[in-house]
Amino acid sequence: MARLIEVTVTEPREGQWDKCVEGLKAGKAIFLGHGVLSVEFSSGNVGQHFGCIMMRQVFASGEDNGRINDALSKDPAWSELAASYSGTSDVISHDSYYEMDI
Repeated sequence: MARLIEVTVTEPREGQWDKCVEGLKAGKAIFLGHGVLSVEFSSGNVGQHFGCIMMRQVFASGEDNGRINDALSKDPAWSELAASYSGTSDVISHDSYYEMDI
């Protein structure tokens, strides 16, 4: 079974960089606690996503992705974090990909 990769690009709002990063860091801990294999971040320094933060989450499979997202939707810690994080950034894109062995 192929691993599934979720890629989310967010653009922190003016003056909200630190709060946005704090929220992403707290979210990473929650995601890993629910079984996401890894969570990595990158900051855009050239091009279309300059000033944005890209989050890459790796799931063991598409089934794991669905199971984990279902569990997150019922997790009070995730709901509380999402509410406090709201307004710090705008989601530019959110996509998922199956890993390919070429």
